[in-house]
Amino acid sequence: MNGRHDLGPAPIRPHDLLRVRGAGDLMGDEPPAWVRGALDLAPFVVVRRAASAPPLIPVGVRGAGRAQRAAAFIPRAAVVGRMAPEDLAVARAWRTTSRAMAFPHFALLEAVATTLEAAGLPWGPVGSLGFELASGHPCLTQTSDIDLLLRPPAPISRDLAASLCAVLSDFPIRIDAQMDVPGGAVALSEYASGAARIVLRSSDGPRLVTDPWQEDMP
Repeated sequence: MNGRHDLGPAPIRPHDLLRVRGAGDLMGDEPPAWVRGALDLAPFVVVRRAASAPPLIPVGVRGAGRAQRAAAFIPRAAVVGRMAPEDLAVARAWRTTSRAMAFPHFALLEAVATTLEAAGLPWGPVGSLGFELASGHPCLTQTSDIDLLLRPPAPISRDLAASLCAVLSDFPIRIDAQMDVPGGAVALSEYASGAARIVLRSSDGPRLVTDPWQEDMP
């Protein structure tokens, strides 16, 4: 997948993958030495959930391993393409990857799609799986989880969340699903647990809330 080149009026959101021109467009602290090489191989950055001042977008750069992660900002004018996680799901991007036979993660996304779309939930793969599908650069490993992002168009019940978690937990590879809510994101499993207060990951940092759909304060 090469990314969408028409940015359109839709807001750029956390976990979107942005195609950029190169390391020269990054702003912020001096990036580590590996960043330029990483962007030469795969000119994509991931939108971070962090505070920023328009037109700067908070992004993260992925390197060869977990130790190679760098935070930066990029001006919107430097973005030449965008791929949202939902775009990867709609396009069934995993069906055309050359590494489908080597990694069961890709085939499992078919079952994930059936489960989440039957519930009427827009979703998409994120993390190393989503990055590989969007950029074409191999970064998935045999020990990688399947990271998912759900973007419900309206609040969902904890009962529905619990039933989804029950299905996803039966998959042979660990699935880590998070859900976008008005003020940020919450772990689907934590929301499903029935806990009185759960962690909301917002652009200002994590905080405890009782109802993530209402963005309430502790």
